[in-house]
Amino acid sequence: MVRWGALLALVVLAGCRDPGREAVSAADELAVAGRWEEAAGAYLALPEEAGSWRAYGAWRAAVIYRDSLQDHVRAEQGFSDCVRAWSEQDWGYACQVELGDLQRDLGRSRAAVDAYRKALELRPRGSYAEHCLLESGRAYLALAEPAQARVEWDELRRTFPRSGLLPELELETARSYDLEGLEEAALEAFRAVRRRWPNDPTAALALFG
Repeated sequence: MVRWGALLALVVLAGCRDPGREAVSAADELAVAGRWEEAAGAYLALPEEAGSWRAYGAWRAAVIYRDSLQDHVRAEQGFSDCVRAWSEQDWGYACQVELGDLQRDLGRSRAAVDAYRKALELRPRGSYAEHCLLESGRAYLALAEPAQARVEWDELRRTFPRSGLLPELELETARSYDLEGLEEAALEAFRAVRRRWPNDPTAALALFG
């Protein structure tokens, strides 16, 4: 036997709508269907009721522009807008890191460094901080500034002494010495990679180096 009180509660709950969550679901459905332009527009148009989901929408739209539509101009603008509006939230921070990766992939090394450093200013020990330091060093290497690259990597070592990126970082450090013509330092650094991480994939690359 159904109690009338319980039935009434179910009716009330069924009548409760969350316009914000419904808007996110509608945008998600467009993305799943591969209707990328519509999906990006829907994510950007999330209503006030969506609250913090609007930051996610800004990030998701920019990712669609970059990955699905291959529109780097709108992607860059999208990530930049996302940071301006939501820098205090996780998705705004993610957008700043994505902006760095986009600049890196487009070969804009100086702009990539600037974007990664801004991400580090937002969250010095954020979840992407190690990535930002590794990649900003690589960007300096691409700019033919190996000494400055090592400054970035030294910061990573100091701040994250147990980072899982250390084998990669040490290999890049060895390469930076090599590019600078410091052959003895390069050889010692390559050997150190093999000594410290003999089973890591970087060991074979260090041997080649």
